[in-house]
Amino acid sequence: MIHLTVRWLVDHVSHPGEIMNAKLDWIEHGAIENLRLQHQCADTLAKESANTLTVLLAGTGAGTAYAAKAFAGQSADWLSVGAAAFTTYLLILCVGLVVNCLMIRPLPGIYNDPQNLLEVDLPLDELRTFQLEHVQSGIGIAATRNGQVAKSLNCIRLLAAISPFWFLVAFVVSWALS
Repeated sequence: MIHLTVRWLVDHVSHPGEIMNAKLDWIEHGAIENLRLQHQCADTLAKESANTLTVLLAGTGAGTAYAAKAFAGQSADWLSVGAAAFTTYLLILCVGLVVNCLMIRPLPGIYNDPQNLLEVDLPLDELRTFQLEHVQSGIGIAATRNGQVAKSLNCIRLLAAISPFWFLVAFVVSWALS
């Protein structure tokens, strides 16, 4: 695909300077779209993280209400101990989700600040190349950040899926000790 696009540029643009300008236009467009995609990905991850937090907080609230009711009635049985362990586990997942996925972290800007570009005394082609390097760096930073958030979100979701295991562990220990 890239080879065909470059070939088209060579065939349809008559002056070598025009080829370079057309090539830079094409590369700039792709780079900016890539960085925009990274920003959209970050937005999607934030929304997915917020949805996951909502589910975890609902489970934490329900477990807390049940455990508090059981402990307030002085009837701490195996079920209330299991509910307390389950709730504590979900609360730990909530904190991990907030710290690893929802805390605000900077994303590189799509465009450079105009003042930065005006201060550089370079010919236009070199300035555009400099800007492309800046965008490429931003793509790398954003992709790394998004990858870390996605990995953390997936891990927390998997840990949430096994949360009944901790209820069962607390239940068995409480039952064995009673």
